[in-house]
Amino acid sequence: LNYPSIAIGALTGAQTVTRTVTNVSNKTENYTFSASVPGIDVVANPAAFTVHPGDSVDYTITFTVNGAALDTYTSGFATWTGNKGHIVRSPVALRPVKLAAPAEIIGAGIAGSLDFDVTFGYAGDYAADTHGLVAATMTAGNVPDDPGDSFAPYGLGTTLHMINVPAGSLYARFSLFDAYTDGNDDLDLYVYYPSGAFAGGSGSGTSAEQVDVAFPPAGDYYVFVHGWGTDGPDANYTLFSWAIPEAAGSSNMTVSGAPASVLLGDSATLTVDWFGLGAGTKYLGAISHNDAGGLIDLTLIGVDTD
Repeated sequence: LNYPSIAIGALTGAQTVTRTVTNVSNKTENYTFSASVPGIDVVANPAAFTVHPGDSVDYTITFTVNGAALDTYTSGFATWTGNKGHIVRSPVALRPVKLAAPAEIIGAGIAGSLDFDVTFGYAGDYAADTHGLVAATMTAGNVPDDPGDSFAPYGLGTTLHMINVPAGSLYARFSLFDAYTDGNDDLDLYVYYPSGAFAGGSGSGTSAEQVDVAFPPAGDYYVFVHGWGTDGPDANYTLFSWAIPEAAGSSNMTVSGAPASVLLGDSATLTVDWFGLGAGTKYLGAISHNDAGGLIDLTLIGVDTD
């Protein structure tokens, strides 16, 4: 993608991007590079070039974190200044992070293996721990069609489930699936904390809905299924829910390949193996990424055995 602006949502240490410029004037011009992005070192290669009318030049820009705050966007400009008075400016927005890893990976089967890459934006200790895998709690339900297609708690076309999330949970998920309704239904999902505060909703054009709650407070969650558009007067469905334990350790999943310490810009390939799962359900777990101070991030692991 050759786009004037440059954005990196997860900058770990250093990253290089490539761009192309084309001279659309009728004059040969010499350009020199400059940049200003707070907390980031910016180096172009080449740092100067000559481009003739109609010709194009490829160049790279390398961004290296040097004092910028983590998990916060920093912005500025990369500028090419020509000797004929032309100035070509690219807006830059970068978000340095301590670690970049997939938010979620998906596997299938009662036993299997998956690899994923992790890139590090710091130097120090590192550990990867397993949490789960946990088999879904599968709750059968029925919801009538809502003729007004307007959700309200306890309103028309809603069915309430009280789903307990135990103390010491790292992550909770509530899901519906198209394959687990009895027709061509469009069901939606709304979740409220035990306190009654809104936790999240999901309302796509199908019955594939998902609400996630990280570090959920313990208690009974109010989970409403809404019959936005059933293919008859009602719909039968199965509500899936999981609560991943915060405590590290697993009897059905391992992770390998994690270095004990890392340097800025290092990367590693982690391997997740699972085994001994039951057939006919969906499992959810997590790999936690940790430094000496504790948890940095999570990679969720979903495994289907149905």
